[in-house]
Formats: sequence, structure tokens, C-alpha cells
Amino acid sequence: MISAVEPLKKVPVLKKASTKKFLKILVPLIIIGVIVAVAYSQIQTPSPSPTPSPNLNFNVIASSWQNSSLTPNNAFDGNLATRWASIPQEDPLPWLEIDFAAPQNISTVRIYFEKALGVEYKISTWNGDSWVTQITEANNTSLTPEYHFAQVTSTTKLRLTFSGYFSGYMPWDLVSIWEITINP
Repeated sequence: MISAVEPLKKVPVLKKASTKKFLKILVPLIIIGVIVAVAYSQIQTPSPSPTPSPNLNFNVIASSWQNSSLTPNNAFDGNLATRWASIPQEDPLPWLEIDFAAPQNISTVRIYFEKALGVEYKISTWNGDSWVTQITEANNTSLTPEYHFAQVTSTTKLRLTFSGYFSGYMPWDLVSIWEITINP
């Protein structure tokens, strides 16, 4: 038995006006997508690996940390597979401090940020009575910034205090550091 086949229905075709409206929406979205992709591709895990700071007796403390695998000690262990991360949207703003058992001569500090990098921060040393600002960063864009003090400074404490961080592609505001190295 032969059955009747329904005739094919016409598929609606976009009219010129609809096509123009569609392109007005699509083109800006494509441009935004390309800009975000290019910006994101510029952010990479730091390289080369840090040279660990000299063997020091120290304690690392911080204003906060997200969980037990993102503790402050991770930022000063010579290992780029571990990191410290502050809690998101911390108030007051995050800080990280390294307390040395004996005075250390420091002239250079290098920070290995994860993609949640500090943009505005201060690097300070302890003079025995108060914090002395050695470096003020107002617009960091590097994952591996290196800072040179005006002179070699002897200190028992080093502190990074953050007042701004990068969150342009993330839904949270925090700071995350793979490693900090110091040199005399």
C-alpha cells in the first residue's frame, strides 16, 4: 500500500531587516569575545620557576586563606605547584607577612602571582617599632613583578598589603600568590 507523503514545508528565510538586526547584535558580541580571548591569553602561569629564597627560619601569616590547601606558607616554600589565596572580597583588604627568626638583609622581592594578581599594594619592612614602606605599586599588570629597594634593608618582617586586585575576568576579588622570593 502506498501512503501519501506530505509536501515539504517552506523554511522561513530571514528578511533583510531581520538579518541587519541580527548582525548588529552578533558583530559586537564577536568583537567582545575576541578582546576577552586576547586579554586572557596574555595571562599565563609564571615562568621560569623561582629560585627558592635562602634557607631561612621563618613563619608566614596572612589576613586569611581560602582553605587548608591555600595557606600562607605556600607563598614562601619554593614550589610553584602550591599557592596562597586570600578569601574573596576580604574586608579589611588582604595582607601577607613573613616573620623571620633572625634579621634578614633584603634588597629585592619578586612575587609570582596566580591569575588573581595584586594590582595595588605596598611592600613594607619592620624596623622594630613600625612598618616602613619600601615599595608602593599603583598599577601592576605583571604576574612576576620584581622590586628593588632603594637600599639593602635589614628586617625581621616583610609584609605585602593589598588595596586592589585584578578581577576583570573573574566573579571574585582576591589575591593569589604562587611564590615570593627575596634576595639580599
